[in-house]
Amino acid sequence: MLSVIMVGQNILSRVSDKRADETYQDAEATLHEAEQIQNHFKVQDHAISTLLDKLAKLEAARGQA
Repeated sequence: MLSVIMVGQNILSRVSDKRADETYQDAEATLHEAEQIQNHFKVQDHAISTLLDKLAKLEAARGQA
């Protein structure tokens, strides 16, 4: 009977290890995607700042004319 319990524990242990590995892989993929989104936002923020600077210069030039 002890051998049946040990086999069952080994099976449960393998299933638990597999589940933990899948959770890790999911978390790693989520982190990678979040990094890509963050980089996209940095580029977008830079483009918006450039446009705002140009707009401010145009408004200043228009006010002087």
